[in-house]
Amino acid sequence: MLVSAVFDPSALNETYFNPVYGIDAEVFLNNIEKNGLLIVDAEGNLQNAIFEKIESLPTKYRQQLQIRFEELFKNKRERVIECCILPNDAASGNLLDLAYYLRTVSEADALIVGSESLKTLKSDQRYDEDIVLLSGHKDSDLKKIYRRYYNRLESIDILSQSEIEDTIIHSAQFNNWLSSIVNEDIFVSREKLITLLARDASHEELEEEFREFFEDYCDLAFELEAYEESILGIIKRNEAFVHLR
Repeated sequence: MLVSAVFDPSALNETYFNPVYGIDAEVFLNNIEKNGLLIVDAEGNLQNAIFEKIESLPTKYRQQLQIRFEELFKNKRERVIECCILPNDAASGNLLDLAYYLRTVSEADALIVGSESLKTLKSDQRYDEDIVLLSGHKDSDLKKIYRRYYNRLESIDILSQSEIEDTIIHSAQFNNWLSSIVNEDIFVSREKLITLLARDASHEELEEEFREFFEDYCDLAFELEAYEESILGIIKRNEAFVHLR
């Protein structure tokens, strides 16, 4: 299942950073890469602000985060969803207001913020349980959702109505993601290769199509690498899977 979040750039303010906070940021990115979606505005306001905040960080935090976010946005189709915001929808131009509005219209699972933004939202009476501090992300309800979709779901007859609705929504999102994988070029190339083999095509034709197939295979392998690492990690940590090691 895919869990969605909007990220308030001010969560990357330099004043928050220490080794533990740096780990919190890494944990958030790990969760997005494994089974999450980051929702941003199509105009690039949040994305640009994230990189501006990263640029202002000390080198020991900046380099790794810069690389991670660049990789995330470079492969937008996999983990980033752009949501179009009409000019009159983001009235104030304030990034926190934009992030808050984007979370509302996209129905994302969470808005990730820094402590100052959390205070602002509480004073404006806009706070709710789905607004999560980056520093508390790994202990939040959002983390529980990540874990729930990493493990086997409980029987539907013992789930609450809200949990059932949540499961249906995330199942649909996961199905859409799987559909995008099935539509990868590798499967088109595979059919072409099978056709060429069946009609005993020339060595040159087979070599050219196999090269296409292999390149598509590498692309798909890199895309699924994070999921492979996650599954292998579960196998290593869980004694129930000791026979698979």
